[in-house]
Amino acid sequence: MKKLLFIVFILLTGCSEDPMEPPVQFLKQGCKPLQVHDDGSLSGSSIEDFTYGNDQLTTMGRYTYEYDNGYVSRIYLGTTKYATFTYDTKDRVIASRKYSSENENEEFQLVSHYEYDYQDDFIVKSNNVLSSEETVYFRNPQTTNIDSLIAYDADSVIKKIEHFQYDENPNVYSNVNTPMYNFDQWIVRRNRNNISFYERKDPTSNLPLIRYSVDINYNEFGYPESMYFIFQPGEELIRTFIYTDCQE
Repeated sequence: MKKLLFIVFILLTGCSEDPMEPPVQFLKQGCKPLQVHDDGSLSGSSIEDFTYGNDQLTTMGRYTYEYDNGYVSRIYLGTTKYATFTYDTKDRVIASRKYSSENENEEFQLVSHYEYDYQDDFIVKSNNVLSSEETVYFRNPQTTNIDSLIAYDADSVIKKIEHFQYDENPNVYSNVNTPMYNFDQWIVRRNRNNISFYERKDPTSNLPLIRYSVDINYNEFGYPESMYFIFQPGEELIRTFIYTDCQE
């Protein structure tokens, strides 16, 4: 059934034009985000700080990272949530679990459990063990970026369709050595380049539910210095970045 839905999805959405192949080496390498500042017409203003120790991310905003033999083993998402990760022999994350409690004195309960399928070193499917939902990721063969994704519920009904376009520069988080930046979006954030266009479609009508484009300015090292998000029907967000460890 899902194979048939894959074909329907491709016929409905069409084949996007492949972006240009980025150069094998960008102009300069090494930048790690130190601070991300958001200022939006609806979301208001916020600042997210990054700290590092021994070349590893230790905190990102309210998230705190723990390591075991060099691998992220646990991320505390505030005081009432945390996530854990399981790796295979190729150092790939094959499962992630999130636990939550009502308050700091209550016992933690498992609230999400995802398992991941790979093609080479790239995730192509995530499975929600608790609900039997799955998401399939369609990648550009040249850049390996996720061009689109489609999510199904337990009855193989399409629940979500998303499309992405990218720039040709290194991703803001390219040099952050952790499997997760934000629990719900870390797979997409691990793309090679930066998202320049996003669209989420209604699975029934194939019409856009959410759509935004991004104008990006870059620093001298080729990494985004600022991003200007333009949402339909008119909301705006300006995101600026401060980096550390940029190298010539």
